[in-house]
Amino acid sequence: MTTTQVSELYVSIFNRASEKAGNDNWANNGKTAAENAQLMLDTDAAKAYFGSSLDTDAAFVEHIYNTTLNKGGADVDVAGKQGWVDYLAVEGHTRGAMVDLLIQAIADYEVGGSKYDTADQATKDAAQQFANRVAVSDYAA
Repeated sequence: MTTTQVSELYVSIFNRASEKAGNDNWANNGKTAAENAQLMLDTDAAKAYFGSSLDTDAAFVEHIYNTTLNKGGADVDVAGKQGWVDYLAVEGHTRGAMVDLLIQAIADYEVGGSKYDTADQATKDAAQQFANRVAVSDYAA
């Protein structure tokens, strides 16, 4: 994994920048982004940070939407959130895979991404904010 991929996971999962030692550890362990995301979610630090947000798939998706896209609240992107809940509950994917796929989807809405021209401004802003936070994490790492 690259420094940036690890930074994306830190921002999405922990809502903060990575530090050099942690970033290097995750980048060099030979795992995929989805595998590392799941390993991060399984740590005691993540369980303490998430609290009851890990209790249900809906609560988890809400938390990740808030930390990754700054799009919290029951009335924000209801269909999108339900799609991710179904991805977990109905299709049986791991939460780590969901985080990885959400990060990949965000890239489509960044400047130059395949969906940038058709996206609404709030979605473009969320993607840019995520990219900015990842850049800060890369710098810190």
